[in-house]
Amino acid sequence: MKLSKSKIIGLIALLAVVGVVCGTLVWRQSQPAPAEPTEQVSITGYLGGEKIGLFDDAKFKALAAKQGIAIDYRKAGSLAMMDADRKGMDYLFPSSRAAVEYGNAKGVKAPPQSDIVFNSPIVLYTHKAVADGLVNGGLVTKDDSGAYHMDMAKAVDAMVANTTWPTSDTRQATGSSASTRPIR
Repeated sequence: MKLSKSKIIGLIALLAVVGVVCGTLVWRQSQPAPAEPTEQVSITGYLGGEKIGLFDDAKFKALAAKQGIAIDYRKAGSLAMMDADRKGMDYLFPSSRAAVEYGNAKGVKAPPQSDIVFNSPIVLYTHKAVADGLVNGGLVTKDDSGAYHMDMAKAVDAMVANTTWPTSDTRQATGSSASTRPIR
């Protein structure tokens, strides 16, 4: 039985692939298992309600336990936890930098290594005409992909100033100066 040149090359390639796969499996089996934590640590703290789903998730709990951490929490609003009794609490998990700054003003000092580790965007829903009106009013910008982005600082300033639709340059988008509140 005579093998052609292409069959020999194919056989060599197949043997090379089998050799690499077997070598990888042997190498992985020879690696030492990660060291298990020697000491389990239990921590308790205040947690905002929006994070409870994460902390109650079985996978999250298993990952924490694998790192040697048992996490317990008490539900508290981000600002309320800054005023609450923190005796026996190991951590605070507020929702924003603003809450941390509020805590700093109340004497609750964040540790030097603290950082925002979990941040999710706020999503606002509205009609396109209203979004375009907010663009005209300077509260929202529209990027090249067509996505709208609200300038939250400007929006808060408008709310604090009690800005209404008729004075916010969105009246042309809604067709009238009627309030968005159903009781008006």
